[in-house]
Amino acid sequence: IEPESSDFSLQEGSPCIDVGTADLDGDGYEDISGYCGVAPDMGAFEYITEDCEESTLSGDLNSDGLINVLDVVVLVDNILTDGEFNPASDMNEDGSLNVQDIVMTIGIIFSDNELARSKPVQDGRIDISSDKIQISSDGIIGGVELHALGDYTITSTALPEGWEFYQNNDIILLVDMAGTGISDDMTLYFDGTIQIGNSLLSDWSGNGISASLNIIPDAYILDSAYPNPFNPVITLKFGLLHILM
Repeated sequence: IEPESSDFSLQEGSPCIDVGTADLDGDGYEDISGYCGVAPDMGAFEYITEDCEESTLSGDLNSDGLINVLDVVVLVDNILTDGEFNPASDMNEDGSLNVQDIVMTIGIIFSDNELARSKPVQDGRIDISSDKIQISSDGIIGGVELHALGDYTITSTALPEGWEFYQNNDIILLVDMAGTGISDDMTLYFDGTIQIGNSLLSDWSGNGISASLNIIPDAYILDSAYPNPFNPVITLKFGLLHILM
């Protein structure tokens, strides 16, 4: 380092290069990622070689050499604002940014194999009534992405502990930011009319499925049989509440 010039970056040949540890708590999992070389450096700044500059660490969106909640926030904002595509954001390398990339980034932060081994999602269901959206699945999900249209306002949410809600005019994101592995049924309450287009449910293994959409009427009308229920041919009139889909 060169303290005289207030430059505390490590210089070539420093004995502090590659002598740190990535497993800060000794649990067998690396708590620091994105370091250059065989191990993290000892110091405030990582010594970066040309080889490291040419590589991009998946998940490190703010290029600070770490993967943490700051990167998740950047990724959420990137998805909601349709920002510039960053290859480091595309965790599953499918060429698009969505809730699967968010879930996979959170999985790296917690470094918890129990999340990856949790029950995968094979089926999902979205029930829409006149004032609420209910989301359920047959496995443990880490995030939900809904593409919505219409004149509506989300008034409140009922989410499992550790889950967060994000929204812009077109996209609704529900994310297990705490990595709890809890994915009980979720409910969004809204005013107005809403149309759900694409949906994506992601489990902790990075698998994503589209949920089935179901209209749940709040009321119905069934008139009496005409002319009477004992005739061989009768006419029944009924009415269901119309929900924009």
